[in-house]
Amino acid sequence: MAFVAITNSEGNLPFIYNVDMAVGTSAANKRDDVMLVQYCLKHIWANPTKFNPPLPSPPSGEMKVDGFCGPTTRRWIVEWQFMSRKRGHNVTTDGLVDRARGSFQSSISKTDYHIVKLNAALKRARPDLFKNIFLDPDAPAELKLAVGLVITPDSEESPGF
Repeated sequence: MAFVAITNSEGNLPFIYNVDMAVGTSAANKRDDVMLVQYCLKHIWANPTKFNPPLPSPPSGEMKVDGFCGPTTRRWIVEWQFMSRKRGHNVTTDGLVDRARGSFQSSISKTDYHIVKLNAALKRARPDLFKNIFLDPDAPAELKLAVGLVITPDSEESPGF
């Protein structure tokens, strides 16, 4: 189940939206985990000018936040990974968005977790939504329930129910 993880990071990401199981090619692809990745990718590519340099056009296909990891979602994940690598980020290009554990970097591959990079990009693209997906009227109910943590304007956490 997608969830909110409080981090030890100072400043930029005091919390992240995390996946329980990997999303992508040959992964578990749990419905709400897939929705979280889709949600991030959709909002990131909908706001290309928030990045320097601006993001290229999104991959082909319409990104739907439906929890199904089909060809469009897999293509967008892979394109995100290659784009991140081209921009100098220390990431894999394996078509998977893994759960972040411990630090923001994998202890095995020594690369940054894509879910953390997606969080940072979502925060840049849509800071209003990043603070609280739960309050986004367009977010699917299942995703809202999974990440039901409300972040108040003074950044204190409280249950979203």
